[in-house]
Amino acid sequence: MKRRFIIIILPAIILAAGGFFVVTFLTSSSSDKRQSSIAYWTCGMHPRVVRKGPGKCPICAMDLVPVKKKTHDHAKASGKTNRRAYTETADGVMTNERETLKREITLDPRAVLLAQVQTSRIDYRSLSRTIRTVGKVTYNERGLAHVAAWIGGRVDRLFVDFTGSYVRRGQALLQIYSPKLISTQEEYITLLKGSKRTGGGKVQKQFIHSVRRRLRLLGMTEAQVIRLERTYKVATHTTIYSPISGTVIKKYVHQGMYFKEGKNFYDIADLSRVWVHADIYEYEMALVKRGLRVRIDFPSYSRPIYGSVTFVDPVLNPTSRTVKVRAEFLNPGGGLKPNMYVNATIQIPTGGKTLSLPRSAVLDTGVRKVVYIEKGPGVYVLRRVVLGRLTGEYYPVKQGVRAGEEVVTRGAFLIDSQSQLTGGSSLLYGSAEEGKGKQKVHPH
Repeated sequence: MKRRFIIIILPAIILAAGGFFVVTFLTSSSSDKRQSSIAYWTCGMHPRVVRKGPGKCPICAMDLVPVKKKTHDHAKASGKTNRRAYTETADGVMTNERETLKREITLDPRAVLLAQVQTSRIDYRSLSRTIRTVGKVTYNERGLAHVAAWIGGRVDRLFVDFTGSYVRRGQALLQIYSPKLISTQEEYITLLKGSKRTGGGKVQKQFIHSVRRRLRLLGMTEAQVIRLERTYKVATHTTIYSPISGTVIKKYVHQGMYFKEGKNFYDIADLSRVWVHADIYEYEMALVKRGLRVRIDFPSYSRPIYGSVTFVDPVLNPTSRTVKVRAEFLNPGGGLKPNMYVNATIQIPTGGKTLSLPRSAVLDTGVRKVVYIEKGPGVYVLRRVVLGRLTGEYYPVKQGVRAGEEVVTRGAFLIDSQSQLTGGSSLLYGSAEEGKGKQKVHPH
């Protein structure tokens, strides 16, 4: 019985051992084959970190990704990879102390489709920058007039008795009674009569001229003085006339009130032209000059109104870090009312056509600006570019690209990421390291 049991069990043990050996051999062979196809392991975020085997990045703790020998050897054969100077640390981490940008990367059609890569032709364009801000309508200071008393007295009659009235130049505003003005008129009439009787000497004529000038300085008009010389009748009331055509924006007097010399009667504003004050930020103020065209829009008016910049404040507001810009506008219909807010747009032309590329094509790292140029189907070349100030949606190009080249406007970051995964240098990471000099990665 015992012998029969041994005969049955022994073959089973032999078969099991053989199977385990075969499985172990196949697994080991497959693993060795997979390992032999890998050139090294690197971090997608920090491609300068290289290991001989799998693990985690000592900088960001992400899992390392393998780089196949086929990709590595192909890049090496094409001569377009970086020459790496690796230093191996105690735990087997290899760091690159001198690494330059990988200049070219190739994507298969499927990768291009998944990345939704789009390109645009670099060409010459007429560029103009647009500054949008909010403005406030104010009075045209050149069209403001204050009607004030040149002598003390009493208001006996008001011809314009409410704020908002429209008056024309030379229109009667009010009548005043002034004892001082009456006595000066009587003195003038007496001198005129005496001169007429005696024939008038040189001294007498000087007195007459002096009193006549005093009447003008007390507020009488030339026509009122001439009437006095012709009629010899003292005017007990003097009429004050409007110096300009405009709207009464403030009334300070009432009928029957007494006033002193210098009292302000009315403020009158000519609203046929108005000013708009707008705030321009500090970084934009160098672009705004006198004469630039300004467009304003506001809800109560169906069409835009155009004017021009007439003044740029020489002093910067220290609180808002803005500078005031003044533009002047015609206002024939009175649609622009003081203290109204409007949307202001200032167009700044660059003049002529300039070689430019789209804003979306530029990868700005803070230290440098680069773009990807499509060299052929699925082949992209990294270029460092020198650009001017952003104008609208385009950058003027100073150097780095030529007219007619196709620049990547969408998917550039994905192309850069693929460059890292294939062993190239990271655009963003590389720029961050530029200002730090050579650094070594130390394991945690």
